[in-house]
Amino acid sequence: MTSTSAKSVLILGATGSIGFDVALEFLRNGYTVYGLTRTEDNAKLLLKNEIIPVVGAVSDFEKWVPIAEKVNVVIEALADYSNLDTAQSVLNKFKEIKSTKNPQLVPIYTSGALVYGTSDKVVDENTPYNVSNNPFLTVRVGLENQYREIGGIVIQPSFVFGKKGSGSSLYYEGVVKNTDGNFEIFGEEGQWRAIVHITDLARLYYLAATKTDASRGQVFLGSAYYYKTADIVRSIAKESKKDVKAIKFIPPTPTNPMSYLLYVSNATSHQKSTNLLGWVPTQPSLIDAPTRYYNSWINNNSN
Repeated sequence: MTSTSAKSVLILGATGSIGFDVALEFLRNGYTVYGLTRTEDNAKLLLKNEIIPVVGAVSDFEKWVPIAEKVNVVIEALADYSNLDTAQSVLNKFKEIKSTKNPQLVPIYTSGALVYGTSDKVVDENTPYNVSNNPFLTVRVGLENQYREIGGIVIQPSFVFGKKGSGSSLYYEGVVKNTDGNFEIFGEEGQWRAIVHITDLARLYYLAATKTDASRGQVFLGSAYYYKTADIVRSIAKESKKDVKAIKFIPPTPTNPMSYLLYVSNATSHQKSTNLLGWVPTQPSLIDAPTRYYNSWINNNSN
């Protein structure tokens, strides 16, 4: 194995919608970056960007645990909704590593702003969670608590926009595929959607990892703006030259577990991230620079 440097990070999910830009942020700041990825094609992408690939599934502990035993930071950016046990097994490995091999390891867990549930007020890290028996969110809350107990850090991104789009991609796809101007969105009338640019979010991970006196055992909301979901859809539709005849909000459906996440409506504050870490989002919002983000999304997602 290549020896690690004094400043090194391992990212689990390094070619994902969050992990890749986080990897680049650490790289820009002088870190040796290791990235776990599933395929050889993705490994080539990492190599092109000066990231050291580790090819394998997250369950292939023999592939990445030896690296985690030597780096400064490990970031869990897996976003695995298909197997609710995966994230727990990774955390158990972090606990083992910290207790036996690398007690100074800083583990960072990627949760999400939706754990606060629907609220008619702006939420922050002191707002009580409301997971409404959603299995995805319930598991996340339990993991957050365990990470904090071992001195880890929790980042709660809101819907990510910019480049490929991540969370915001759902709205771009819905607009581009729409043919009649009638849009259906999971949620209720007046729904709020908090958003953050991927570049700003990546910076938050870096600041949390390097300002550990302030960040260990803490939770940080990664959110820059919030808008009415209907306004986001209208902005994207205008860029794609689509008429909006009607926007209908619909309830979640049992056959679509993700619909229960999309149904949540909340607006979030990043004041804690600013106060403790000095994090200040710099990128214009999705609505303030619609052409830039629409063109980027189209070109990133074209076949």
